[in-house]
Amino acid sequence: MVSIKETIQSNIEMISKEVLDEIYLTIPDLKTRYTLIQHNKSIEDIKYHLNYLIEAIDVDSKKIFIDYINWVKVLFEGIGISQNSLVITFEKIKIVLERYFQKDEIEQINLFINEALTSLSNDTIENNTFLLKENPLIDLAKDYLDSVLKMDRHKSSKMILNAVTMGVDIHDIYIHVFEPVQHEVGRL
Repeated sequence: MVSIKETIQSNIEMISKEVLDEIYLTIPDLKTRYTLIQHNKSIEDIKYHLNYLIEAIDVDSKKIFIDYINWVKVLFEGIGISQNSLVITFEKIKIVLERYFQKDEIEQINLFINEALTSLSNDTIENNTFLLKENPLIDLAKDYLDSVLKMDRHKSSKMILNAVTMGVDIHDIYIHVFEPVQHEVGRL
């Protein structure tokens, strides 16, 4: 018997295009607004979603898939894509996958997708930040992260040099600013 993973992997291109077509049916103006690059990027995003889904199913870990969904939510918010777009995409993935699988397989797939969608509706993702309020240099870390994300190298350097000038120990800057900010950038 062919596994869920094998079926999706062997049909991933077609499934991804069908999912995007379903999205276009729900949001018709999207098709006319999207450039070819945006269209292709959407298909690539759907492939990523499907690949994470099948890997999570393959190792029977909803947590892997939920963590992925929460990461995508943060990533998409950062580039101006709404959470609703993600929800629509996964609802369409469910619809399309029904064409490829039997009822028992769909139930297994939907357990993963539904739990991830439930997780999306919870606003607990912010708790996953590496910039903890207990951090004694939290304000500096937040400002530093902001300047790093804006690619303002001069502002980043200046704020660190100012902190050192004001007596903040360089070791503390490494532990309470550089380290959590690097983790946070990795998380994003």
